[in-house]
Amino acid sequence: MIIEKVMNLLSILFDEKIQLAPIIGAIIAAVIVIIGWFIVAYFNRKNEIAKELRGYRSDLLSRIIQSSFELSQGNFNKNLMEDVNLKIQLYGKKDENECFRDFEKKLRIWVADNQNFDKKKEVADALQKLVDISIKRFREELKLGKLNVK
Repeated sequence: MIIEKVMNLLSILFDEKIQLAPIIGAIIAAVIVIIGWFIVAYFNRKNEIAKELRGYRSDLLSRIIQSSFELSQGNFNKNLMEDVNLKIQLYGKKDENECFRDFEKKLRIWVADNQNFDKKKEVADALQKLVDISIKRFREELKLGKLNVK
């Protein structure tokens, strides 16, 4: 009923009958294009955020491994550990954060105990657990599968 009135009005204005099918087809095509554009923009944004996060997490993983290596060599780099702490808080997952807190607690005990050799093993084990979890998670994010090296 409304369509007929609109068509009558248009026919009076343009003094001829207007075909409705091409107009509806054009409107549907325009709506599909607009919806598709929003969907593509959403997935592109999601992909860009994921790529950026992978870059930050890659840096985090390299810093964790570097700190593990330095600690195994008997060196303790406070600046490196502060950097790892900051990056774990910013980019780490919950279990990585918990592992780092456990490592940090054991490290403080080790330092307070005048770097007792027996406590160093606990510190190294706590840090190695963090390294293992971080490597496993990073490989999963990249869909590389499990690493069978121990």
